[in-house]
Amino acid sequence: MPELPEVDGLATQLRSWWIGRRIERVVVAYPRLIAAPSVRAFRTELTGRRIEAVTRRAKVLCVHLDGGSSWLIHLRMTGWIFDARDPGLPVDRHRLLTLQLDRGTAVYRDPRRFGRMTWTEDAAAELAHLGPEPLERSFRLDPFAAALDRRSISIKQALLDPRLVAGIGNIYASESCHRAGLDPGRPARALDRSEVVALRRAIKTTLRRAIRLHAKPGYSKVGEFLVYGREGEPCRTCRAPIARAVHGQRSTFFCPACQR
Repeated sequence: MPELPEVDGLATQLRSWWIGRRIERVVVAYPRLIAAPSVRAFRTELTGRRIEAVTRRAKVLCVHLDGGSSWLIHLRMTGWIFDARDPGLPVDRHRLLTLQLDRGTAVYRDPRRFGRMTWTEDAAAELAHLGPEPLERSFRLDPFAAALDRRSISIKQALLDPRLVAGIGNIYASESCHRAGLDPGRPARALDRSEVVALRRAIKTTLRRAIRLHAKPGYSKVGEFLVYGREGEPCRTCRAPIARAVHGQRSTFFCPACQR
């Protein structure tokens, strides 16, 4: 499931391959992939454009084209972009879009088909609803504390709201709560100042660590997580068994001993 660190890593890979390349042909095999405009308009607007930059906003890939427009890619649960020459790329019905460049061909593959793509003339306006980036200076303590204080939902649910802070998904919300020593089920507005400080620091540390790991060649997620997906396994801090709860219909993993 691509979250902020994974999308950040993919953006880095695409920058080394796509920047300066011209889009020669776009083949859309799954029309519902294109959220806006129409499939025909999407193909028309991308074809012939030169890619000038690839950035990330929250969990969205932003491909900036000459002329000032942008192609936004929401990977959602299982979307990913591959080099068509990748020997590990299956030849199957999950190839939803093929992008032929003036040098190479890219394939968007998405088994769950939840991903969406948009062409827009104003990427900033399209993404204006998102909150501050957690690794940038805009993620300031006082506004974060004030926003949490207005929420009666659990800490875990609050962190998944992209208006609060952009790009924290289910995995890294669980990991951040553990690193901060906070029970993810507590009401967000119940945190005191020191706990908000600890949570903000934990978010930054967790995401930076994940981004560093994803930058390593041959990296595998096996053994990465402190709590996520480790129900019943010993906590790496205190050896108590990791528990699982459900908050907002999403699984949350935590240590009942460390996160009282």
